[in-house]
Amino acid sequence: MRVRWITESDADRLIEAARTTREGDCLADFIVLALNTGGRKNELLKLEWRRVDWENALITLEPDDIKSAKRRTIPLNDNAMVALKRRYRYSQTYRAASPWVFCKRDGSRYVYPKPVFKKAWEKPRIVDFRIHDLRYTCASWLVSKGVPLADVKDVLGHSTINMTERYAQLATHRARDVVARLGSRSSHAGSPVGNTEELMVRKGEGQ
Repeated sequence: MRVRWITESDADRLIEAARTTREGDCLADFIVLALNTGGRKNELLKLEWRRVDWENALITLEPDDIKSAKRRTIPLNDNAMVALKRRYRYSQTYRAASPWVFCKRDGSRYVYPKPVFKKAWEKPRIVDFRIHDLRYTCASWLVSKGVPLADVKDVLGHSTINMTERYAQLATHRARDVVARLGSRSSHAGSPVGNTEELMVRKGEGQ
Protein backbone atom coordinates (compact mmCIF):
# COMPACT_ATOMS: atom_id res chain seq x y z
CA MET A 1 0.00 0.00 0.00
CA ARG A 2 1.21 3.51 -0.84
CA VAL A 3 2.52 5.45 2.17
CA ARG A 4 3.44 9.01 1.26
CA TRP A 5 4.38 11.54 3.93
CA ILE A 6 6.09 14.91 4.17
CA THR A 7 8.47 16.57 6.61
CA GLU A 8 7.41 19.21 9.11
CA SER A 9 9.08 21.94 7.06
CA ASP A 10 7.19 20.78 3.96
CA ALA A 11 3.99 20.83 5.99
CA ASP A 12 4.63 24.43 7.05
CA ARG A 13 5.07 25.43 3.42
CA LEU A 14 1.94 23.54 2.42
CA ILE A 15 -0.13 25.32 5.07
CA GLU A 16 1.17 28.73 4.02
CA ALA A 17 0.43 27.93 0.38
CA ALA A 18 -3.10 26.85 1.31
CA ARG A 19 -3.74 30.24 2.91
CA THR A 20 -3.06 31.91 -0.45
CA THR A 21 -5.74 29.88 -2.26
CA ARG A 22 -9.35 30.95 -2.63
CA GLU A 23 -10.21 28.62 0.29
CA GLY A 24 -7.72 30.45 2.51
CA ASP A 25 -7.82 29.71 6.25
CA CYS A 26 -10.51 27.07 5.85
CA LEU A 27 -8.26 24.81 3.79
CA ALA A 28 -5.21 25.67 5.90
CA ASP A 29 -7.05 24.81 9.14
CA PHE A 30 -8.25 21.55 7.65
CA ILE A 31 -4.66 20.63 6.81
CA VAL A 32 -3.46 21.58 10.29
CA LEU A 33 -6.18 19.49 11.93
CA ALA A 34 -5.50 16.49 9.69
CA LEU A 35 -1.76 16.62 10.33
CA ASN A 36 -2.21 16.90 14.08
CA THR A 37 -5.01 14.39 14.62
CA GLY A 38 -4.61 11.81 11.86
CA GLY A 39 -8.32 12.14 11.18
CA ARG A 40 -9.76 10.85 7.93
CA LYS A 41 -11.00 13.36 5.38
CA ASN A 42 -14.70 12.72 5.99
CA GLU A 43 -14.26 12.49 9.77
CA LEU A 44 -12.98 16.05 9.75
CA LEU A 45 -15.13 17.56 7.02
CA LYS A 46 -18.27 16.12 8.67
CA LEU A 47 -17.13 17.09 12.16
CA GLU A 48 -19.78 18.88 14.24
CA TRP A 49 -19.19 21.27 17.10
CA ARG A 50 -21.02 18.98 19.52
CA ARG A 51 -18.20 16.47 19.06
CA VAL A 52 -15.56 18.93 20.31
CA ASP A 53 -14.74 18.82 24.03
CA TRP A 54 -12.98 22.14 24.62
CA GLU A 55 -12.33 21.56 28.32
CA ASN A 56 -10.54 18.23 27.85
CA ALA A 57 -9.11 19.02 24.39
CA LEU A 58 -10.72 16.03 22.72
CA ILE A 59 -12.78 15.17 19.68
CA THR A 60 -15.26 12.35 20.27
CA LEU A 61 -16.37 10.45 17.19
CA GLU A 62 -19.43 8.25 17.46
CA PRO A 63 -20.04 5.08 15.40
CA ASP A 64 -22.17 6.91 12.84
CA ASP A 65 -19.37 9.44 12.28
CA ILE A 66 -16.55 7.15 11.36
CA LYS A 67 -15.45 4.37 9.05
CA SER A 68 -14.66 1.83 11.77
CA ALA A 69 -18.14 2.21 13.34
CA LYS A 70 -16.54 2.28 16.79
CA ARG A 71 -16.58 5.16 19.23
CA ARG A 72 -13.21 6.90 19.36
CA THR A 73 -11.66 9.93 21.00
CA ILE A 74 -8.90 11.98 19.41
CA PRO A 75 -6.68 14.12 21.63
CA LEU A 76 -6.03 17.67 20.49
CA ASN A 77 -2.62 19.31 20.74
CA ASP A 78 -2.01 23.06 20.73
CA ASN A 79 -1.84 23.31 16.93
CA ALA A 80 -5.16 21.50 16.52
CA MET A 81 -6.79 23.68 19.18
CA VAL A 82 -5.64 26.87 17.45
CA ALA A 83 -7.12 25.68 14.15
CA LEU A 84 -10.42 24.74 15.80
CA LYS A 85 -10.67 28.08 17.62
CA ARG A 86 -10.12 29.90 14.34
CA ARG A 87 -12.94 27.86 12.75
CA TYR A 88 -15.16 28.61 15.74
CA ARG A 89 -14.60 32.36 15.43
CA TYR A 90 -15.42 32.10 11.74
CA SER A 91 -18.65 30.20 12.33
CA GLN A 92 -19.72 32.61 15.07
CA THR A 93 -19.08 35.54 12.75
CA TYR A 94 -21.06 34.24 9.78
CA ARG A 95 -23.30 31.33 10.79
CA ALA A 96 -23.46 30.72 14.53
CA ALA A 97 -26.27 28.20 14.06
CA SER A 98 -24.29 25.97 11.73
CA PRO A 99 -23.37 22.62 13.31
CA TRP A 100 -20.32 22.14 11.09
CA VAL A 101 -16.76 22.87 12.18
CA PHE A 102 -15.85 23.42 8.54
CA CYS A 103 -18.70 25.49 7.20
CA LYS A 104 -19.18 28.03 4.45
CA ARG A 105 -20.53 31.54 4.95
CA ASP A 106 -24.04 30.30 4.26
CA GLY A 107 -23.69 27.69 7.02
CA SER A 108 -23.51 24.69 4.70
CA ARG A 109 -20.82 22.09 5.14
CA TYR A 110 -17.46 22.77 3.51
CA VAL A 111 -16.64 20.14 0.90
CA TYR A 112 -13.01 19.40 0.14
CA PRO A 113 -12.07 20.98 -3.20
CA LYS A 114 -9.53 18.67 -4.85
CA PRO A 115 -8.27 21.20 -7.45
CA VAL A 116 -7.54 23.80 -4.74
CA PHE A 117 -5.67 21.32 -2.56
CA LYS A 118 -3.62 20.31 -5.57
CA LYS A 119 -2.67 23.93 -6.16
CA ALA A 120 -1.66 24.21 -2.52
CA TRP A 121 0.87 21.37 -2.66
CA GLU A 122 2.10 22.25 -6.13
CA LYS A 123 3.03 25.81 -5.13
CA PRO A 124 5.79 24.78 -2.68
CA ARG A 125 6.80 22.08 -5.19
CA ILE A 126 5.66 19.12 -3.12
CA VAL A 127 5.33 16.15 -5.46
CA ASP A 128 2.50 13.61 -5.71
CA PHE A 129 0.60 14.48 -2.53
CA ARG A 130 -2.97 13.42 -1.85
CA ILE A 131 -5.46 14.36 0.81
CA HIS A 132 -5.14 10.99 2.57
CA ASP A 133 -1.38 11.54 2.80
CA LEU A 134 -2.05 14.06 5.57
CA ARG A 135 -3.19 11.11 7.71
CA TYR A 136 -0.15 9.07 6.68
CA THR A 137 2.06 12.02 7.58
CA CYS A 138 0.59 12.28 11.07
CA ALA A 139 1.21 8.56 11.65
CA SER A 140 4.74 8.81 10.29
CA TRP A 141 5.59 11.73 12.55
CA LEU A 142 4.27 9.87 15.60
CA VAL A 143 6.29 6.73 14.85
CA SER A 144 9.42 8.74 14.04
CA LYS A 145 9.13 10.47 17.43
CA GLY A 146 9.04 7.13 19.21
CA VAL A 147 5.32 6.72 19.88
CA PRO A 148 4.54 2.97 20.23
CA LEU A 149 2.61 1.45 17.34
CA ALA A 150 -0.21 0.42 19.69
CA ASP A 151 -0.74 4.07 20.63
CA VAL A 152 -0.58 5.18 16.99
CA LYS A 153 -3.21 2.54 16.23
CA ASP A 154 -5.55 4.07 18.84
CA VAL A 155 -5.05 7.62 17.57
CA LEU A 156 -5.74 6.65 13.96
CA GLY A 157 -8.60 4.33 14.81
CA HIS A 158 -7.18 1.33 12.97
CA SER A 159 -9.16 -1.84 13.50
CA THR A 160 -6.03 -4.00 13.74
CA ILE A 161 -2.37 -3.41 14.57
CA ASN A 162 -1.49 -4.87 11.14
CA MET A 163 -2.72 -1.67 9.51
CA THR A 164 -0.42 0.38 11.73
CA GLU A 165 2.64 -1.80 11.18
CA ARG A 166 3.13 -0.34 7.70
CA TYR A 167 4.82 2.55 9.53
CA ALA A 168 7.14 0.33 11.59
CA GLN A 169 10.06 0.87 9.22
CA LEU A 170 10.12 4.54 10.20
CA ALA A 171 11.18 3.55 13.72
CA THR A 172 14.30 1.68 12.60
CA HIS A 173 16.52 4.74 12.99
CA ARG A 174 15.59 4.89 16.68
CA ALA A 175 16.53 1.24 17.14
CA ARG A 176 19.81 1.98 15.36
CA ASP A 177 20.54 4.83 17.78
CA VAL A 178 19.85 2.59 20.78
CA VAL A 179 22.08 -0.22 19.48
CA ALA A 180 24.83 2.30 18.69
CA ARG A 181 25.06 3.06 22.40
CA LEU A 182 26.26 -0.50 22.96
CA GLY A 183 29.43 0.39 21.10
CA SER A 184 30.21 3.43 23.19
CA ARG A 185 33.00 3.01 25.76
CA SER A 186 33.14 4.34 29.29
CA SER A 187 35.65 4.14 32.12
CA HIS A 188 34.01 1.00 33.50
CA ALA A 189 33.10 -0.71 30.24
CA GLY A 190 36.19 -2.85 29.72
CA SER A 191 36.40 -6.62 29.37
CA PRO A 192 33.83 -8.30 31.65
CA VAL A 193 36.38 -10.98 32.61
CA GLY A 194 39.09 -8.42 33.28
CA ASN A 195 36.77 -6.35 35.44
CA THR A 196 35.73 -9.40 37.43
CA GLU A 197 39.33 -10.49 38.07
CA GLU A 198 40.25 -6.98 39.17
CA LEU A 199 37.40 -6.90 41.66
CA MET A 200 38.45 -10.29 43.06
CA VAL A 201 42.04 -9.09 43.56
CA ARG A 202 40.85 -5.96 45.35
CA LYS A 203 38.59 -8.02 47.56
CA GLY A 204 41.52 -10.34 48.47
CA GLU A 205 43.73 -7.40 49.33
CA GLY A 206 41.14 -6.01 51.64
CA GLN A 207 40.89 -9.22 53.69
